[in-house]
Amino acid sequence: ELASTLIHEISHNWCADHDQLFWTNFAQMRIEYLWTHAQLMHGAYFVGGRRTASVAEVTDMIVTSNPANGIIARTEMMNNICNSLVPEIQRDMLQHRLSVQLIMPAMAAFSRELMDETKGEIEVEGRRLGSADDDVNNSSSTLSARERALAAAEKRARGSKGQGD
Repeated sequence: ELASTLIHEISHNWCADHDQLFWTNFAQMRIEYLWTHAQLMHGAYFVGGRRTASVAEVTDMIVTSNPANGIIARTEMMNNICNSLVPEIQRDMLQHRLSVQLIMPAMAAFSRELMDETKGEIEVEGRRLGSADDDVNNSSSTLSARERALAAAEKRARGSKGQGD
């Protein structure tokens, strides 16, 4: 809940109103947060002897079943993440009279982009957040899925403000 609240408040730094743009950004940030934990689950990255997903208490949002061989496919993990987030986000959006259906296409597209972008990144030593590997150039060919999504959302926001004047 703490991470979810933090992501919610960070989303407000970018988009003040609880509108479709805000909820799209919030959902994408939540997906990215949980996907990072999913990737770290497959590496040898531990905090105090526990997996980061266990420390953050999000394992059940990533892995909803116990596969016989102990291995869960990337696509299944992402589906579990999205399926876990939908009821949570729907509950929050309903308070603002919005349906989660408004943002589900953006969630699905972002999920696919994130999986494509991180294909092959899971390594034995795991991945540390905030490392030099996370630095991104400003050219559009090297932008992450998150940065591309933010740029597209900002472009839409500028377009809608221009139409409202």
